[in-house]
Amino acid sequence: MQRFDLSEMLINSNATIKGAMKRLDAAASKTLFVIDDNNTFVGSITDGDIRRGLLSDLSLDSNVYDACNKNSYSIKRNFDKEEVINEMEKLDIIFAPILSDDNEIINIFAIPESHKEVINRPDIKLDIPVVIMAGGKGTRMAPFTNVLPKPLIPIGKKQYLS
Repeated sequence: MQRFDLSEMLINSNATIKGAMKRLDAAASKTLFVIDDNNTFVGSITDGDIRRGLLSDLSLDSNVYDACNKNSYSIKRNFDKEEVINEMEKLDIIFAPILSDDNEIINIFAIPESHKEVINRPDIKLDIPVVIMAGGKGTRMAPFTNVLPKPLIPIGKKQYLS
């Protein structure tokens, strides 16, 4: 099981939403797990939770507690890995906190790479046809369009003309 630096993925429930936004921007997981002053798991917070909170009149200075998902998925220490993976796939989540008997986060479980869909992966090349619209006079592309019409301007090492 992959281990995570818990300090990077935890945020206190008294932190501000603005602070959570900064932390989420820096976090690779794009999810933070909210804990109270006793290190007890409270919930999770994502960009979507913050957006919903702001739309319901929370401010950037509001507490993370007010915006977090208090019903977020968590797992107990002695869990069945395949059962948890199936549940996480149904819920469309990648990370879940593993809780002690006292509801303290002891680790973070991540769905293994083999179970993740290929989404936004820059290392995978897709062979998909693309249409580039080339309407207009091309004044912003001058001096290239002084010589060639936009549909004939090379992209990379090729010229494309339908």
